[in-house]
Amino acid sequence: MTLALSRKSTVPVTVNVQSITSGAAPVIAQVARRVVVPAGATSASFEVPLAGDTAVAAAAQSYQVVASAPENAEIGDGFARLVVTDDDAA
Repeated sequence: MTLALSRKSTVPVTVNVQSITSGAAPVIAQVARRVVVPAGATSASFEVPLAGDTAVAAAAQSYQVVASAPENAEIGDGFARLVVTDDDAA
């Protein structure tokens, strides 16, 4: 996933990100980490690991990813939706 700034910062920006798993068998791992956007950059990427399986899902699964506790920035929209679609054939 990508954490994006609305404009470049002259200093590094640090934000906590957390994925929120739900359901009986979530297909993502719980993540809680700090993401740093380097000075002069407008974004930084981070991974939310997938828990692969061979079961066919009835529908795409949706999870919330939350950004909080920024340093050197303000959060405009601290919520994102991560949608995982099934790649297992029926």
